[in-house]
Amino acid sequence: MISSDQENGDLNSVNVVRKKTPVKSSKCSSIQKREFKLRALVNGSQLTIHSRASDDTAKLLCSLNKDSISDIILRDRLIIQFVNGRVKKYQCSDRPPDDQLRAEARILGRFTEEIFFMKDEIKELADAFCLSFADRFESAVDALAGLNNLGYYDHPTNARTLVLHIKSLIKYNIDYYNEKVEDLEKDAEKEADAIKALERKIKRCQRFENKFETDIRPSLVKKASQSESRLAAQKCTKDATVEDITFLYKYCLGNRKEALTSLEQSYSQKMWYQLFESQLLISIIFNRKRIGDIKHFRIFSYKNRTGIEQTMPDVYEKLDPKSKKLAEEYKFTKTVGKKSRVVPMLLHALDEQAYNKLLSLREEAGVTSENPYVFGLPSAGGANRIKLPDPCAIIRNYSIQCGAKNPENLRGTNLRKHIATMCAILNLPERQYEELANFMGHRLDIHKQFYRQSQVVHIVTQVSKLLQMGISTKEELDNEDTTGKVAELVSNNDVTDETNIIDMVITEVRDSNVSNVPDSEKILGVQISFRGLSKDGSTRWLWRNCQM
Repeated sequence: MISSDQENGDLNSVNVVRKKTPVKSSKCSSIQKREFKLRALVNGSQLTIHSRASDDTAKLLCSLNKDSISDIILRDRLIIQFVNGRVKKYQCSDRPPDDQLRAEARILGRFTEEIFFMKDEIKELADAFCLSFADRFESAVDALAGLNNLGYYDHPTNARTLVLHIKSLIKYNIDYYNEKVEDLEKDAEKEADAIKALERKIKRCQRFENKFETDIRPSLVKKASQSESRLAAQKCTKDATVEDITFLYKYCLGNRKEALTSLEQSYSQKMWYQLFESQLLISIIFNRKRIGDIKHFRIFSYKNRTGIEQTMPDVYEKLDPKSKKLAEEYKFTKTVGKKSRVVPMLLHALDEQAYNKLLSLREEAGVTSENPYVFGLPSAGGANRIKLPDPCAIIRNYSIQCGAKNPENLRGTNLRKHIATMCAILNLPERQYEELANFMGHRLDIHKQFYRQSQVVHIVTQVSKLLQMGISTKEELDNEDTTGKVAELVSNNDVTDETNIIDMVITEVRDSNVSNVPDSEKILGVQISFRGLSKDGSTRWLWRNCQM
């Protein structure tokens, strides 16, 4: 039993009660009824979960919305095995992706419900792994990915996610049957029939796996790739403007100042939340960090902040006056970013004041002492549960409230792309560009390929000139400034004996090492080849790579 304090799903102190009574759900096979032992969790109503669920899995899934999908998730043996594996993978992670894991469980629950709807004789997901139901798998994926009349997916990510998860489910199912066979082999003479039945199921799963890998999976992946390329071509990406970013930043600064002033006089839950949200966004906007990096900013990281003046006095003395002023205003700390990468973070003196106030009022706000994050929220119902904010929802609300002209463009990723693009247009030295990528927590190649939005600028202002050269006569070229561009390209190739350019071919250069992205996002630049006429009358090709 669990107390009323755990009504919102906290299972830190759950007393587990196991029953051998059969499950009442119509979606349980006869084998499952014999094996099924329910974990009873009383929190107003009885919540049951499959006996193979680990304690960590139970803690994760107990906060699911109570509906038909969650009922399938909690009772299906194969989905529980899958979630067990995913939870174990992230067990030691500094940033446990609980929301992501619950979303993965829900999409598998929706997929299973779709299979149930198509075939009434299927009582659990494991029953569907046979060749006679193979076509139903593709139909179920098509339904969840939103296959339209044109043969494209409206939600191709769902298709890719399900393809990966189905592959894992097949392996979990085969491992489960092998485990059962090993248990029965201890008394092989009495359990010979049961062993043969399980061996037939293993072979059935293996045949289905072969069918899935050779037929179903390639078909689904192809449709998903084509749909992603189509959506990428249709998507109109708009960068955040400096004006809108300034509006949002100043609005957050004003809210923070108001909250700090009010909290100095007396505590108010409303003002504490206002300080909490405004400081969260100020940290995201200024540092241009991933939302998850700030969301999982730990208290010990904040306490370990350092300043140049205190830790490196010799260096501080040699700085110029402007640099000294910056060193006095900002302090440096580190936080754990994506893929456990340690990323730096800067804190202004006013940031420290806000952080100190937030931490000093945590107990009054109702934040549990076990919450290790600076931006920890009060646990609902007083439960001893770690709760974190949703920065995406906060930035959506604030972008509208601040009066920005295009609030839909003020998003975490757009803010990061904005600073990367501005630095690319300024043509910073490679060393400074690498320092920026490291500060933002990027590998340099990823930073250039996905976050830098200067490709459009380069194509419009530079490539267009080269394309115009391809449709211009010699007289037009002589009258335009493009002749100098050709000479520049030729000189960069250390070619001196060519006196006339008579032909040009432009081709796209794609990155063959990048997978799982649309072809349109693999373009690295254009390769321009010129054919020149030498003094002796012969022709030769000159090559020049123009990276975008």
